[in-house]
Amino acid sequence: MPQKITMIKTQRKKGRYNIYLDGHYSFSVSESVLIKHQLYKGQEITAQLKQILSTEDSFSQFYEKALNYLSYQLRSEKEIYTYLRKYEADPEVIAKVQQKLRLEGLVDDQKFAESYIRTMLKTSDKGFKVIQQQLRQKGIPAETITAAASEYDEATATANLQKLCLKLAKQYHNQSSKLRLQKIKQRLLSKGFSFDEITTALATLDLTNDLQSEKEALTLQFEKAAKKYHLLTSQEKKFKIKQTLYRKGFALTDIEQLLDKEIQS
Repeated sequence: MPQKITMIKTQRKKGRYNIYLDGHYSFSVSESVLIKHQLYKGQEITAQLKQILSTEDSFSQFYEKALNYLSYQLRSEKEIYTYLRKYEADPEVIAKVQQKLRLEGLVDDQKFAESYIRTMLKTSDKGFKVIQQQLRQKGIPAETITAAASEYDEATATANLQKLCLKLAKQYHNQSSKLRLQKIKQRLLSKGFSFDEITTALATLDLTNDLQSEKEALTLQFEKAAKKYHLLTSQEKKFKIKQTLYRKGFALTDIEQLLDKEIQS
């Protein structure tokens, strides 16, 4: 049996309206649904129309949430889906929201991937492999990432890589030249740069310690090792220190010369 709208009351929340049927609150709708169905006081509402209004209002609410989420930055379709599911949106409703967003050009995984790559190049120290992995986590298909890869500007990436090399070189300045380069390469690989990119960047920079710096690094590492093994006998201490310094990449001849000098003194 149809019910009659007896009152339409504006909510405190902008764009929302409470609908009263036969003198009692029944449901609420968004302004867009109210206008679309031209709801008015005295109108009869059937059970079928009430269900239609509920379905459309649900879509309207989640569409507005998606628009708000997109207002801060571009999003992938997966991010939109995950965000709306947090608010318990039905998957079918989400699919309709995504379809409308695509038609309006507000969601486009291809453009998202291209923009993401450009942004990461400008604002991070990550190589393409890590950027690629992050895009996959955001639900971007492999073929879309491949198509967007042209946005990975090699000149910008090389400049970023060289700055990072110098930063890491300072960070590991107390290490031997050999270990220093090993650690730099490991860090660069973990940040997503390829072997070819790393080799090219390192070839343009002189990151080897000069003789004085190498000597200072060796002395520093010797002092640390000597402190660590100070309770051992002289022979055991010498063996442990020698082993430790060799593992750290110092030349065996330099280690032995320092040991002979320091242990004897």
